[in-house]
Amino acid sequence: MPMTTMTKDEVISALSTYTGHFPRRAVETAQAIWSDVVEDMVAALDYAAANPAEVEFEQDSMLHTYAMHLCAEKRETRALAPILRMLLHPDPAVLEGLFGDTLTEGAGRIIAPCG
Repeated sequence: MPMTTMTKDEVISALSTYTGHFPRRAVETAQAIWSDVVEDMVAALDYAAANPAEVEFEQDSMLHTYAMHLCAEKRETRALAPILRMLLHPDPAVLEGLFGDTLTEGAGRIIAPCG
């Protein structure tokens, strides 16, 4: 288990924006302090599901992506409904913006543990 030297707010901030580098320390800290960040992860998914075009427009927005993967890993059932709402969006461009390669390469692996 990693040393959790990052605060919850630092983790959320590090996972929120694409920087070109995988935020390993933030992901490992989120895993280690899951009970502290789970509400933020579910809220990020709820926000993305309610505002998909807005999130898709913010090209560097990443929190919902990390939230999907972390919630699946932690088998967070509250993540299923917002993920399914995002997947049902009728605009392929919005779907691509929300999911990227995850849409075709990992959506099933994300949905199954959450359900």
